[in-house]
Amino acid sequence: MIEDRLLLTARAVGTRSSNLSLTRKLARSLLGALVEIMVRSNEDARRAPAFQRHDVLLFEHVSVLERRPVSGANPAASKTTDTVSDEPSVLPPQLLQKIDLSVADANLQMRLVSTSDHVVEFRFPRDVGHQLIHVLMVKCRDACWGFSEFDWIDRRANIVIPNGLRPS
Repeated sequence: MIEDRLLLTARAVGTRSSNLSLTRKLARSLLGALVEIMVRSNEDARRAPAFQRHDVLLFEHVSVLERRPVSGANPAASKTTDTVSDEPSVLPPQLLQKIDLSVADANLQMRLVSTSDHVVEFRFPRDVGHQLIHVLMVKCRDACWGFSEFDWIDRRANIVIPNGLRPS
């Protein structure tokens, strides 16, 4: 059986791009792991009652996306595939098999391992983690992958933060 897949392009400054294929199951797991690690590494969310933790993370998510819009990609325009820039040494798409996430020194670390043992490693701040969640949500929605357990992330459209104020 052939599964539908998202094509993601991982780019790091000064290195070549890696095209990565992400299955629906792995996309759901990645989103779940990103949300969980963001909640566990947020002091306010950890102190909040369990039923309010996603709300705390949602306010942080909204604040980050307003302060620092997603750059380098237009997820709405890219639909389920990204076009790679004029780089001569782009690797062929690799099917992801395993994703490891962790937190170190207030940064998130992500290690992507493909079926051919190709490894891509990233270290990025929380803001970029929120951008990654946003891009993945847009791509999954465009691919008609309904992940109802993450619907709360889309509630950000219903939240209005007055100018000059930031959720804390």
